[in-house]
Formats: sequence, structure tokens, C-alpha cells
Amino acid sequence: MNPLHDFKPEIKTFFIVAAVSVVLTVAGIFLLQGVVRNQVSHTPPVPSPQPQAINNQQLTIDTSTWQTYHNEEFGFEVKYPFDWGISGGTRISHIEGLAEFFTFRSNTKESRETFVINVEFVGGNLFESLDKLSSKEKATLGRDNQTFEKIEDLTIGGLPAIKYSVVGTTLVSPGEGENRVLLKKGNTLFDFVFSSSRTSEVIKNNERLFDRILSTFRFVERTKPNKCENSSESCWRDASMTANTEKDCEAILRLNYQSSCFARLGELKNDTDLCERAGTYGGYLCEISVAMATAKYSEAEAKAIIVDRATAVMRALKEKDMTVLASFVHPQKPLRFWSINASFEIPKEKIPSFFTDQTEYTGSYDGSGFPFTYTQAEYYESYIYDRDYLNAPDVNYKLSYYSSATTIGDQFERYHQEDPVTATYAFPQSSPDAAFDWRNLRLWFTQEDGVWYLREIMQNQWAI
Repeated sequence: MNPLHDFKPEIKTFFIVAAVSVVLTVAGIFLLQGVVRNQVSHTPPVPSPQPQAINNQQLTIDTSTWQTYHNEEFGFEVKYPFDWGISGGTRISHIEGLAEFFTFRSNTKESRETFVINVEFVGGNLFESLDKLSSKEKATLGRDNQTFEKIEDLTIGGLPAIKYSVVGTTLVSPGEGENRVLLKKGNTLFDFVFSSSRTSEVIKNNERLFDRILSTFRFVERTKPNKCENSSESCWRDASMTANTEKDCEAILRLNYQSSCFARLGELKNDTDLCERAGTYGGYLCEISVAMATAKYSEAEAKAIIVDRATAVMRALKEKDMTVLASFVHPQKPLRFWSINASFEIPKEKIPSFFTDQTEYTGSYDGSGFPFTYTQAEYYESYIYDRDYLNAPDVNYKLSYYSSATTIGDQFERYHQEDPVTATYAFPQSSPDAAFDWRNLRLWFTQEDGVWYLREIMQNQWAI
């Protein structure tokens, strides 16, 4: 007997409906899961952020308490944190031409954040070179052959700017953070550098601070644009030759011509402070010129002081009487012999044996640098009494630190503080066509305890 045949019709109907419901429910669950999986797997990706202009609205750092630095001379304005200090007006040579550095620095002991604005005039080569690169591209640029990497293009103050880095070289120590941005306006380059010595997380936050500072940068009207900024190099040269005041020199934005301006002005005014502003080489020559112009003794006074001793020294040299020569030398300070090719010193007690001493010295020829050896006797023939200096046609007692029209030795450093006097026995060039055969022998004397001692015998001749 079939059991189902024993159920009543309504009971059989119930079981059929229940079975169909279960099947439909399970099928619905599987169908819903498939739809969900399909929706998740096809969610479109979020696009990567694109480089944007430095924008105040995008940055949340509050600047309401910040200070404002305003510079009408160079035509810009920028805000910086209230607890930072600023030092400005540091001029140095940078890339080509003159650069002015303005440094903003945190005053708190816990941080070392520094923001530098370098304003460079007659610049732009670096910007143009970086502008040709693609993002993340590197290139060796500049006179120092440094490797630069272009990071991205920006816009500051409505003008194109470039974020970049100098590979392997920073203004800060290893492990510190540094951000750089270059902006060009006409012939003026603005180089922004932000450095920080913090943890990586703080450095990342300081990138936002750097961007926030840059977002406040704007150009303002310049008070007195320099007339030579967009002119040829001759304009700067002429300005350096006609300047009459310090301010005139300060207005020259090419460092080499500014230096020559201060040197020229220092010599005209016999002012060593102006010489110092001329820089290393130009300032040194300027200082020497001022020292000669303001020597303690005039030429007439120097002649009265030293003429007899100088003549006796020269006679001893001509006659090779080194014992007499030694009598004019300081008991503790050696006598120095100097020429453009060789130099050496001898203590007083060894001077009498000058011609018998076989000690060998090494010199080098000016120009070629080729080395040579010599004894004291050989040096005498070539660099002491190679002419009859006792009967030289020109003898003067004017202090000079030059060994030729343009060449100087180290006599300035050696004797300047001792107020020396000199006697120079000179042979001018023998003819207009023999420009290189001039010679002179200069005797240097300094005073101690009322006695004038011979300190150096200096031979001067034409040099390459």
C-alpha cells in the first residue's frame, strides 16, 4: 500500500506548497549573493590626485597670527609663523650674477625649521633647464655639475613654478627633510628652500607648512627697479666705474662688478671697510692699495731713515761680503730671500757661510711649474745680484707690496703690521721692444727697539 494514498487531499497539498517554498527561498538567496558579488567586483577605481596650484582654500593651517614680511626693493611679500625670526639681505654669488638671501627660522629650541628665499637677478638658466624635464626626470645641470630632479609643476602667484630636489646634496644634514621650489618672473629667479630636522612624520606635516607659506607669497610693486636689470653687461661695468657712494655700489646686482665698485671706492677713499666689502680677491688688492697710500712713513721719510743702511747692504751684496750682510739681520728673525721662482730663509749665524753652504733647495718656474734645484750660491747669481743694483738707474723708497704691475707676494701679510720701509733698486726695460727684461731688487726693513733690521731681499722680474 502506498502511504501517500492514506493522507487526506488537504494534507498532501500542504506538503507540496511547503516544498516549493523552500526551493524558491534557497534559489533567492543564491541569486542575491551573486548580484552583490557582481556589484562589488565592478566598483570603478578612485582617480589619482593631479598636481594643483598652491591654494589657500586647500590648506587648513591657520595664518591669522602670522607675521608679514614686505620687501619693496625686490618686489615681494610673504607670511611666516608668529614665533619665527628673520634675517635678510645676505648677498652671495649664486649660479650667475648676484643673489639676495632672506632666511626665516623657527625660534623654538625643539625645532629647526628654516625657510629661505633666494632672490637671484639676471638668472633663469636653472629654471629653463628644469622646465624642459618631465616629472621625476633627473639631469646634471649648472657649473657644479649637480644632479637635479624635477618633481612636479606648480603655480604660485599666477606664474609657473617647479618643485625640485638636488640629488645627494642638501642644505641640511643627512636625515633631515628639504623641499625646494623655483619660480621665475622676468629676469628674476625666486628659489624657495624649506628644511627641517625632525622625524619623518613631522617632516611630512612640514611639507604642508611649506605649501602654506608659499600660498601667502605674492608680488608687490617695486620701489626702484634697477636700470641695468634688463640691460647688457656693459651697463653694470659702467655703473661700477662711476659710483660715488656705498649705496651706488649696493645697487649693482652683478657680484663681480659690485666687488670692483667697492674696491675702486675703497682705494679712492683709502677706506679699508669698503675694501672688506669688495670680497676676497678684490678686497685684498684694495686693502694693499690703501695700506700703501696710508703708509706710516712717506717716501722722503723712509729715505731719510734707511738710505745709509740700504746702501751698505747693497754694497755688501755686490762684494759678496756676507759677514757684513749678517750684521744688519735680526738676531732671532731669519733673513728671507724671495723671488717669483724660489724662496728660502737663513738664520743670522749661517749667513757668513752663504757661498760655501751646499744645501739644496727646490723651486719651480713661474708659468710652467717645472721644478728645479739650486744652492745658495746659484740663487745669488740668478736672483740676488743678477744686475749691478748698487748702481741702478732708479732707486726709490716708496712702499710697495707688488712684485710687478699686477703680481703680489706675501709681504703684505708678513710686514704690514710692523710699518716697514723699503728701498727698491730698479732697472726699467731696456727698450720699447724689450718689455720683459726689467728687474728690481727690494730690501725690506722693520724696526725693533729703535733698530732697523733687514728682513728680506726680494727680487722682482717679469712673470707669466
